[in-house]
This record gives sequence, structure tokens and C-alpha cells, in this order.
Amino acid sequence: MIRRRTVLALPGLGLLAGACAADRPVPVAASHGPDEGGIGGTGIFGVLSAIDPLRLNGLAIATDAATVLEGPAGRAAPMPGEAVAVHALATPAGLRATRIAVFHALIGPLTVGPDGGLAVLGTRLLPDAGLVARDAQGRPHAVRTGQWVGVSGLWRDDAVQVSALRLLPTPAAGSAVVLRGMLRRRDGRFVVGRSVIDPVAVPVPPPLDRFVVVRGRATSSGLAVESLSVEPPPLLAARVRRLAVEGFLAPNGDTPGFHLAGFGLPVAPATPPPIADGRGLFLGGWDGSFRIEAGLPLPADPAARARALAAPDTDAALRNWLAGT
Repeated sequence: MIRRRTVLALPGLGLLAGACAADRPVPVAASHGPDEGGIGGTGIFGVLSAIDPLRLNGLAIATDAATVLEGPAGRAAPMPGEAVAVHALATPAGLRATRIAVFHALIGPLTVGPDGGLAVLGTRLLPDAGLVARDAQGRPHAVRTGQWVGVSGLWRDDAVQVSALRLLPTPAAGSAVVLRGMLRRRDGRFVVGRSVIDPVAVPVPPPLDRFVVVRGRATSSGLAVESLSVEPPPLLAARVRRLAVEGFLAPNGDTPGFHLAGFGLPVAPATPPPIADGRGLFLGGWDGSFRIEAGLPLPADPAARARALAAPDTDAALRNWLAGT
């Protein structure tokens, strides 16, 4: 347990400078009406580059008065840099969002891990280059150990690649830790990431390798669980048949093949293999497994990633993928 409060300076720079140039509205060939016949829409998950219009994974996505916004800690609107899940429908003009949900993989007190890096309840945080912590009003802010944060980003094995770090109010009762990720067994203990879960609260049989939402209270030995629920990953909270996902693929534990890290979505065996350096934009269909049709490598550096999303081959891949929506 860390008793001292250490100021953690995160060097500030334009995290997504120039990213708007990477996004473009792409008309969708509407051979069917939006969600016609209940066939489902499009699920899109990644890191936002802009919100007016919504820009995600190289796509411009329209919103309207019917779009449902789900934000953390009472803040409905997402901000650039946050990871979001979007459910969208095809229209002749392009994609229209019906639901936008900000994804905070971890909510809890910030600590320093054994390796000297940032952590929340033992789960390592891997900050993007130029990451700036911000308060509830979006202003840059220094952070200290013990402060409560919402960690937004992509699961990368048992760590989170952090694209946004939000300062949150300290809960009065200290019972508002939230973990969103895959339940795994590691070294004989139940974990989400590297956060240890109270085994008494885990159902029997345990929902291993499933996406769960865990809430509870931080203790010196892990998380005293108040609730643990198996839920659909945020990009599948609405009915979808097409997926565009920024993230990392990870090998399955006991069976051949791969899944989407943090969410446990199975990847169909006949799809292309994972990208060598990990992070990628994966485009394909969903029918109970993710049938990846194209996997585009994305650099770790945010500015380089914006350039990759603006590249001609990315544009061509997006158009081919959108033709199937």
C-alpha cells in the first residue's frame, strides 16, 4: 500500500493534433434500410479524435437528437481521446450513431506499481505518448497517488493502453471501484487485468474468459467485491452484424486461436492472423465470432496513428468494409 502522495507529471502535448484530417465521411451503399428486418447495425470501438462530428477509426459518424449518450460520472458527452463504443446504422449519407458509450476500463485510486509506472488496483497503465490527465471540466491537471481516476483506453493483455485519464471525485464511502474486462485465472487467483478479485464473490462455475463488470471497495489485498456481472462487451450492447474495432488481439488461453483483448470476443479461425506489433484497426463481420476481413496496423504514437488513418490503403479498406454494411 502506498502511503505517500506522489505528484505524477504527465508531459502535455496535443494528443490528437492533426487527427481530424484522418477522418472522412464515407457514404454507405444502403441496399437495405437502417436495421431493416432486425439484421443489426454496426459496432465501432476505438479512440475518439473529434466529437463534432463524431470521428472514430477514420470515420465520420453523424449524431442527432435520438442518439443516446452514455458517459461516466454523470458526464454524458464523450471527449476526444476517450475510448468509446458506438452503435451505428447505415443511411444513404453515411453512418448515424444510435448509441455512444464512453468506455472506462478502470475506475479507482491511482497508485504507483511495482515497476514504478502508473497503476489502478494492481493493473498497469501504459500511457499514450503525450497523455494529459484532465479534470471533470477537461482542463489539464497534475495527478497524485490516491486520487480517483477514470482510465479510458484499450486493453492490452493484462494492462490498459491509456488514451485518456480523467480525475473523478473521491467517493465518500470508498466503494466505487469499477473494473471492466475479462475475468481470468492467474497464479491461482481470479483477476481482471492484474486486479485481484475476491474469490467469494465469483460465481460457480466462474465465467472465465468472459467480459465482466466488477464493482467494489479497494483493500490492501485486492478488491472487496460488491457486485460482479457478466455483460455483453460495450460494442455488442446493441445488435450488430459488422464491426470496426481498434484494439489488440490476444491468444486464447487453452484453445487455438485468438480473441479481442479485454473483451473476449472470439476471432473466427479463417480470418487474417494478428498484427505483429499488436495494435490495429480490425474490420469485419460479427455472427457470434469476429470474422476479420482486414487488419490495418496502427502505430503507438498518436500523431503517427492519425497519419495511418489518413493513408490511402486505410481509406480503401474502410470503403470496402462499409460496402458490406
